[in-house]
Amino acid sequence: MEIRHGGVDYLGGGLPEDSGRLIDFSVNISPLGLPEACADALLRQLCGDVRRKVCRKVCDKSSDVKFAPSLAKYPDPFCRRLCAALAEHLSVSVCQIVCGNGAGDLIYRIAHWKKPAKALVTSPAFSDYEKALREVSCEIFYHELSKDTFELDQQILSKIDGVQIVFLGNPDNPAGRTIDTNLLARIVKKCNEYGVTLVIDECFNEFLDDPAAHTAIRYLKESPDLIVLRAFTKIYAMAGLRLGYCVMGSEENARGLADTGQAWPVSGAAQSAGIAALTEKDYTANVRALIKAERTRMKDEFRRLGLQVLGGEANFIFFRITPDSGFDKNIFFDDLLRHNILIRCCDNYRGLDNSYYRAAILTHDENTLLLQALSEIRGG
Repeated sequence: MEIRHGGVDYLGGGLPEDSGRLIDFSVNISPLGLPEACADALLRQLCGDVRRKVCRKVCDKSSDVKFAPSLAKYPDPFCRRLCAALAEHLSVSVCQIVCGNGAGDLIYRIAHWKKPAKALVTSPAFSDYEKALREVSCEIFYHELSKDTFELDQQILSKIDGVQIVFLGNPDNPAGRTIDTNLLARIVKKCNEYGVTLVIDECFNEFLDDPAAHTAIRYLKESPDLIVLRAFTKIYAMAGLRLGYCVMGSEENARGLADTGQAWPVSGAAQSAGIAALTEKDYTANVRALIKAERTRMKDEFRRLGLQVLGGEANFIFFRITPDSGFDKNIFFDDLLRHNILIRCCDNYRGLDNSYYRAAILTHDENTLLLQALSEIRGG
């Protein structure tokens, strides 16, 4: 299986001449961009307390302001202020939190820390679960999701015994489906009974209409081997800064994971931006309101255009091009690229082909351009 992610950089030589105009629907981050408080925190990192355009002309050598004073220092290796802010935000112990260079960093650190002999993942799923596990020579077992609904079913319960670790997305990627809350409780219980490490990837949780209803954080007190994985990357549009964290079921396990990997996993700039993001009280609510309205509109329009909508409870829509849809799956990606629109083909996910696609939900105007392009392609 080819490991590939979304984003303009993954196009390589396939960029059109006017690629600067590309609208990127292939990555799923907040359409509202970096919160203002985070931008202010980054400016302070660069220029101390001076609130002005960050450039060396402003912070010149003759000035009493030293350019990027804090960036000349090593960051806190334990992310203490950030962990304290997260602990208060999530109502958990500060000793249960481990921060990393994005959620991806933590997935690999978990694999190298646990070194499981056998693991269970769903198929399809985020490819880095598999890649990280293969790096530690782990045997991987797959629970195949139904190609009709892509919902996780109770048959997974019979496959937990005999493995050392389970990775599940909630909501998952690429389908964007949440796990039924009753089934999630049974999975947690089953993993507890067999001493299996359960990693619940909640990187898209905060885009849900009701994030609290679906989080596994509620099970942490009774589940020492539970790990809830989250990221600032998606909800706060910090893909370039790289910031993720785990909330662990036990402090002992948190120490074990924290001791795995490099000494300074998170930059000072990312730590400051993360602390600032947690002070933005209205930002996530505004993101969810936008996503909810646009998700409904886009799903309705996708169906009207003949596309088979298969999932999408978070900030992206998973769909399929059927033979009678009016679209040609073999040129669909390139057709949209000619309209300066980049979309995520899911043919590198296990069990999927080039009839499956994922589209992020962006701003109203950007989404309208995608819908207009689809209409033109289908009518052409």
